[in-house]
Amino acid sequence: LSELQVLFPEGHLMSQVKDINLQGSQRYLLSAPSGSGKSTLFKVLFDLWPKAQGMIQHPPLKNMFLLSIPIYM
Repeated sequence: LSELQVLFPEGHLMSQVKDINLQGSQRYLLSAPSGSGKSTLFKVLFDLWPKAQGMIQHPPLKNMFLLSIPIYM
């Protein structure tokens, strides 16, 4: 990820990542307060969130797996 900006649907800035390089064979822990955009970051990585700008490089989506938490209404 490089110069990533994630936007709310209305268009204003939700969060940003300057530069991060994750290795495919490693495990990572993403920890932040509730509502800070952790789930949205994964939606961006899997092309499920249309409001993002910047450079994202990842393996083909067919080689990736996302297990999402259920949404309760």
